[in-house]
Amino acid sequence: MVETNLECRLQVGQICFRLVFTSPSHARFFNKYYQGFISNQEPDITIHVKVIGKGESTPLPNSIIMSKTVEGDSFNFHSGLITGTLDRENHTCKIEVKEALFKRIRIFEHFLFQTYYTLIATNPAGESNFLAHACSVQRNGAGYLFTGPPESGKSTIAGISAPMATVLGDEIAIVKKEDSHYFVGATPFRGDFRESVNMQAPLKAVFLIVHGKENEIRKISKIEFVTRFVREVIYPGTLLSTERKEDFTRMIQFCTDLSENVPFYELRFLPDQRFWSEIDKLSLKNNMEE
Repeated sequence: MVETNLECRLQVGQICFRLVFTSPSHARFFNKYYQGFISNQEPDITIHVKVIGKGESTPLPNSIIMSKTVEGDSFNFHSGLITGTLDRENHTCKIEVKEALFKRIRIFEHFLFQTYYTLIATNPAGESNFLAHACSVQRNGAGYLFTGPPESGKSTIAGISAPMATVLGDEIAIVKKEDSHYFVGATPFRGDFRESVNMQAPLKAVFLIVHGKENEIRKISKIEFVTRFVREVIYPGTLLSTERKEDFTRMIQFCTDLSENVPFYELRFLPDQRFWSEIDKLSLKNNMEE
């Protein structure tokens, strides 16, 4: 029996992670940091976290993506930054994490991304369930995805949209297909915008965003969309996966199918709410043509 002050139950889409720490301070940190996504559901996986290397000066990767090696049921991220074993039969995972990693929590989230993909891989619908670098917004019952590379304006769009829409997140979104329809969902993995809401919405359109001198929506080719959007999809590796070629093929297939089922555009925008007027005009035009 684990004391409740040692755990954090984190909801990521339909998945509940139960993180169990050896120190109440680490549990408090995670519960506060992921506020709004703390769950009371039964966990899909329990992750026992042991923090090591306290007080050590540990080199961290320059990007949020960590290298990884796998041997049997054991994994090693970035030469010992995170090491652990996965017991798939009992839905448990034991990891040792260097304390310095919690100074850059977004790197630790890369481990959580792979844990998420590990769990959805057992679901037949998992092939059409991906994480993407994007701002996600629900407005008038419809979901919109704004995606692009770092500094393209995801957090800016979240902040601008907040007074007139429900912001699901500004950094990482779930994009999934259910019963031939695409949905966008919130995740606890946030950037500068901290007031995101844990919900999902039917995906109405995807916008590849670029800062511009005016608000403009441009139709682009399917090839351009897939080529640009696939760069923003988080690589779907599981904790024990090494088949990178197969995973990249799945990413391309997902992006191609998305382009065939959801309207997509490039959005050049100014940092104010007027770009929503352009989106409303586009929606009205599309509705009249249907």
